[in-house]
Amino acid sequence: MEQKPSKYINELIIETENAIRRLEPKWQNMYILQAKARIKQIKENSKQNPAHKWQQNIIRKLTEELANKNITVAKADKSKAVGIIDKTFLQRK
Repeated sequence: MEQKPSKYINELIIETENAIRRLEPKWQNMYILQAKARIKQIKENSKQNPAHKWQQNIIRKLTEELANKNITVAKADKSKAVGIIDKTFLQRK
């Protein structure tokens, strides 16, 4: 799910700076310029791309619908799968 860039942009900048510092000094300036351009592009596009809001709205609606129907999402006992199950049945089990 996409998040607002404002939630992850600072972490992205720090991780990018740390990665660039590990490069040979002669390559650092080139990658700094590329990183600045890409981060600027992410910031500009974030104002136009409401995908994270749309996805969060869908998740909120699904959560509300599951709660209204007394249904939950539960992890399977012996595998990594998940299933949708009635809460009362799950409590009895």
